[in-house]
Amino acid sequence: MAYFTIPGNRPPQASPPYLRGETTVTLTPAGVVQGPVAYSRIEIWDPDGDKVFVEGYGVPPTYASNISMFLSSLAMLYWPDAADAHCRAVREGDVIVDEFTVILRDACGAETEIPATLVIRVEDRVPPEIVRPAENKTVECDGQGNLAEFQEWLASHGGAWAIDNCCEVTWAHRADDHVVTCGGAGYYTVTFIATDCAGNSSSTSATFAIADTTPPQWAQPMPGDVTVECTAVPSPPTVGARDACAGELPVTFREERIDGPCPHRYTLVRTWEATDGCHSISHTQRIEVQDTAPPTLTAPADVDLGCNPADTGPDATGWATATDTCDPNPEVTYADTTTAAGCHVTVERRWIARDACGNESEPKVQRVTYIQDTQPPVLAVPEGVTVECHQVPPVGEATATDNCDPAPSVEYLGEERVDGSCPYTYTL
Repeated sequence: MAYFTIPGNRPPQASPPYLRGETTVTLTPAGVVQGPVAYSRIEIWDPDGDKVFVEGYGVPPTYASNISMFLSSLAMLYWPDAADAHCRAVREGDVIVDEFTVILRDACGAETEIPATLVIRVEDRVPPEIVRPAENKTVECDGQGNLAEFQEWLASHGGAWAIDNCCEVTWAHRADDHVVTCGGAGYYTVTFIATDCAGNSSSTSATFAIADTTPPQWAQPMPGDVTVECTAVPSPPTVGARDACAGELPVTFREERIDGPCPHRYTLVRTWEATDGCHSISHTQRIEVQDTAPPTLTAPADVDLGCNPADTGPDATGWATATDTCDPNPEVTYADTTTAAGCHVTVERRWIARDACGNESEPKVQRVTYIQDTQPPVLAVPEGVTVECHQVPPVGEATATDNCDPAPSVEYLGEERVDGSCPYTYTL
């Protein structure tokens, strides 16, 4: 088609503000959603009354992939295509402004170039893409809450990576309450949130676990099994326990007595226990208590009870006494062996002490002597005589013999006169 310009023909006219429009481009995971833009209606006329056509554009649009123009007081449809500019607008919080010109031509060939302005708002609805999810991490309990390791893990987003279609990604996290599994062990469930500059976000979750695999340790060497005398039973030592996770631990102690065949022979079973909530330790000591020492016996001294004593038992001769290291009341017994030589009697009193566990002292002998005399002495007196009254002899001497006493004493008790028939006849 050929156009001819007629001299004196005036070009088409358009009313300000000419072509102005707005549109919104939405970035979605499925792609870019672009809508047509209808420009504001303007008045177009030709001074000479000629028919006006849209010839095309003078300065072409920068961000349009397709443009259609229709003359109905000039309405325009516009499909923006600004892939490179979209992200810049998102990052900078700005809009894309596309400025170009449209040529109007009348039927006689006269032309007018009018400006066109399009403001493109970009909405980014594409969240960051998690290309590597956060990874669970387990650490051994350090007794301090493992804060340094936890903070390091948080700072690295649990090892997660994310990319975004337009922006740098910023990370935040949200941690649940600490869940205690036992003692100082437990875990946090943390959600890491990747956010782009448009406010779109994606998340990935992982668990930071604190494990306690190490049992507590005793703070000192523990006592071993022993066998002791009843007087040497050791007192329970003060015992401590420590744990790498829980620190100093309380220790529980209990003691059980198992009786033996006698009061001072028995077994003590001592048990110490400590726990950190995850692991427990226990130590048992057996103490065999025995009584092998005999009592110490003290026997009364030898005694002579004289002649015909009324009592020859321990009440008269003294009781033996005994002490024992274990038994506060050892049993003291005796046995007598009696021998006689004439009227001389000797009692050998054999004392022995025995404790409750059957230990016996060395026997000790007390010697008790006395005279057992049951026959009176035999008395010999001067023979009787008959004398004249003037020839009465003096008192003679009597003698005595005894089976026990070699020198029995003889005592003169006096005389008794028995009168006769006359004054000088009598009996003494």
